[in-house]
Amino acid sequence: EGADANLWEASNLSGTWTGPVRLGMGPLGSVPTVAAWGSELDVFWEGADGQLWEAWETATTWHGPARIGMGPLGSPPSAGAHSSGEQDVFWKGSDGQLWEGDWNGSAWIGPQKIGMGPLNSRPTVGVLASGEQDVLWLGADFNIWMAAWSGSAWIGPSPVGMGPLGSAPAAAAWGTEVDAFWQGTDRNLWGAKRPNGAAWTGPTFIGMGPLA
Repeated sequence: EGADANLWEASNLSGTWTGPVRLGMGPLGSVPTVAAWGSELDVFWEGADGQLWEAWETATTWHGPARIGMGPLGSPPSAGAHSSGEQDVFWKGSDGQLWEGDWNGSAWIGPQKIGMGPLNSRPTVGVLASGEQDVLWLGADFNIWMAAWSGSAWIGPSPVGMGPLGSAPAAAAWGTEVDAFWQGTDRNLWGAKRPNGAAWTGPTFIGMGPLA
């Protein structure tokens, strides 16, 4: 989200960054979140009206903004995508609980209350190759907490630990591994990982600070 409340982009092809490029779509009401699958990018944000909005890129052309609804949201959203094109968007509701909206390939379904709260931050999600969704957030104890979609039911909330964190975590998934990153109380970057559905390992000091 730019200082002008519009969507901006920088892109990296073959190791070279280009940008910034103003995409418009504003005014945004929150920071954006992005999900990628195949050659498509889907960007979501909380609009100034408290609702979920989307823009998407296909064949180098941007489309939108499109109002999805689902609100009022209680936090900026977090998005994850499956290789099939299914998109799952999560947010912390005004009731402090975890909520979801999902695109099944033909229509949006939701909002659906998952519970798991109270959350102490916006959620973040990693989608594994198996289709499992791991949703992380900052708990009231300043540790990481998780809820996992097994394909048939939600499991959690489960304590991950790793704290005390200095910020909400950010999750990324690739293949069979989920990685989480956050700003530590020392203003450095820290991480943890969960390979192959096993136990979490960490926290691991990465450095790179001081982070803002």
